[in-house]
Amino acid sequence: MLNTAKTLLCVAALSISGGMAAAETTLEMIKRTGKVTVGTEAAFPPFEFVEDG
Repeated sequence: MLNTAKTLLCVAALSISGGMAAAETTLEMIKRTGKVTVGTEAAFPPFEFVEDG
């Protein structure tokens, strides 16, 4: 049981540290792609407006 707990702890620590090393900030992604992606909620006017629709 102790070995299983140690193994799970090591796997969790490695996956967290690996994900943090490869993380890209929003600003870095915008600079790299040259695009800003914006999401809106259709329940709040005027965001539900559809042109020619």
